[in-house]
Amino acid sequence: MKRPRKAPYRLLAAVTICLAAGAARGPASAALPSALAAAYAKDVEQPACVAKLEKAGEQQEVTLNSGQRIFLVHGICGCGAMNCTVGVYAPEGDGYRTVLLDVALKFDAEPNGTLVTTSAGDGFVSGRRTYRWNGNTYVLVSDLDVYKNAYTKPSLRIVQFAPGTSSTTVSSTQVTQHFSDYFKLDATKGQALSLTFEKRDPKVNALYLNSAYWDPRYSVWKQKSGSSEVALAQSGDTYTAKLPSSGAYLLEIDGADETFRSYTLKIAVR
Repeated sequence: MKRPRKAPYRLLAAVTICLAAGAARGPASAALPSALAAAYAKDVEQPACVAKLEKAGEQQEVTLNSGQRIFLVHGICGCGAMNCTVGVYAPEGDGYRTVLLDVALKFDAEPNGTLVTTSAGDGFVSGRRTYRWNGNTYVLVSDLDVYKNAYTKPSLRIVQFAPGTSSTTVSSTQVTQHFSDYFKLDATKGQALSLTFEKRDPKVNALYLNSAYWDPRYSVWKQKSGSSEVALAQSGDTYTAKLPSSGAYLLEIDGADETFRSYTLKIAVR
């Protein structure tokens, strides 16, 4: 089965440049102030592409209810990405400080301190992140995958073990070929991971495991550069692996078709 690309990795491709498609409050300017353009150009992931553009992006200004002025910049879709870097900035002295970075197709900022970004996916799944202003920065409060604009679930679920235990059980009733489930778990090098389906629709037929790291700039867990999928040995409905390194791992559970399927999975690390 071909593995689908997924929103948590933010590795989505299509057109070259996208201007602000969202409806933030405040007028858009024809050109960015030089200090704001410089701050944005420094933050984008593909700075080499910036020189190819006639302008750095489109600016939207929002004045929050607290009186804080916020500037949102959207427009550098480096080297073929559909989702552009959204930079959120606050004036500071003669320049701007970076408040938040995200990768999205559009955004919507409200004076009440709510910011929602929407990222394009594979035609089936899009991403929707909601932030709240805390007086100094935007804090992520919700990160959802949206399937066919109708069904939502968390982009990532955190696996936690109760004190004194080394296993837990997770379940889902909404997994398809394009609407995968993602889990993050922590483990130590040399520990044994056991994944056992206690219940499983036959069409829930794929597991992927990769080592991961936290990207604080974009508030997202990412697969480590150059890391390959951890080999999972299968025996019936049980998959096992000896973990090669200490740290975080991303587990993906995938379906074989576009119909919602269900499962119950026991996760143990010893």
